[in-house]
Amino acid sequence: MLRHLDLPGYGQAIAGLDWLTIDGLESESKEIHQLARSSNATWQIAWPSQPDQNKQAAFLSKSESKERPYCAALLLNAAIEESTFLCLLALDEALYWVFALVDGMPAKRLDLVADEHTALNAVRDFITSYDDTKDLPVYTDQPEMLMAIPRKMDLRAMSVEILGHSIQKQDFEQSAFKRYYPVSVPKRRGAPLNGLGLKRVSQVQNIPKNRLELSLLSTQGR
Repeated sequence: MLRHLDLPGYGQAIAGLDWLTIDGLESESKEIHQLARSSNATWQIAWPSQPDQNKQAAFLSKSESKERPYCAALLLNAAIEESTFLCLLALDEALYWVFALVDGMPAKRLDLVADEHTALNAVRDFITSYDDTKDLPVYTDQPEMLMAIPRKMDLRAMSVEILGHSIQKQDFEQSAFKRYYPVSVPKRRGAPLNGLGLKRVSQVQNIPKNRLELSLLSTQGR
């Protein structure tokens, strides 16, 4: 479930994304294309990772966001210093946002917007996977919910409102999704590239290889 968070002074950021792993079994561009196609993607965003970590990316379709979306999880990451933490925040309409970061990367299926029962179960499963949670930072505005879990935790205050006061303009700008453009050269001579009319095949064939690669890459960077 996706949900927009209102951050006064900035706009809206979207929570509840499905972070997909790019495991490097095939070329990165091919994996991204396959994941984006299965998501019917119009928008894409990559999570910042270290060289020794698998990359993760999230995609949204045009029906999920007509305007350029912004990533709430990246804003939370910018606001919190720790590389491993758990976050449980109340949203409107009896919904809750659960997000967990482990060694700087989103935990599997834990950018989650759900009802109280589902959210609490997700939090419980994550916490009980740790042998010792007394030093695990848990950012929340719902400490009473966590009383149902018999574990010691390092509870810290956080809310959507606090999040809005904990980020900078550049953090919000860096959380913006990029438009996804699938790049392919049509087989038919004279057909427009990528349906965008950027270049025709007859023109592409006359471009030296190094310039052609730059031309194709530039369409994905917009």
